[in-house]
Amino acid sequence: AGSCLHKAYILLDTSVVFAEEIYLNLFIAFEALLEFLKAEWGFSRKQVISKISDMNLQQGMDFVEYEDEMRDMIRNDIIHPFRREEQRKVDQPFMMADIIYEDLAFVDWLFKQLIIGKLK
Repeated sequence: AGSCLHKAYILLDTSVVFAEEIYLNLFIAFEALLEFLKAEWGFSRKQVISKISDMNLQQGMDFVEYEDEMRDMIRNDIIHPFRREEQRKVDQPFMMADIIYEDLAFVDWLFKQLIIGKLK
């Protein structure tokens, strides 16, 4: 997770032209955090997401909804752009610089919470 976040920051400092690559690294870091917590806590993915949401780490944020949006916007639109269910291809995923800044900062913050022991 740390390596992917570091690479995302390097790419962001280089140019926003690398938006897709930044998001891919961001998503991999996010998934790595969830997978680590699954192994650490012995929970299913849904239980991990629910437990993080119940911790209310950031007021006003619904972590369950955030994870769903991350999975939908990043995984489905960028990593797997062809939607089998809808029989459509997302040729140009929706990306904006402010979304990159918000998501990168949040996943980095979440990683820090794990390191300092707030995710128990």
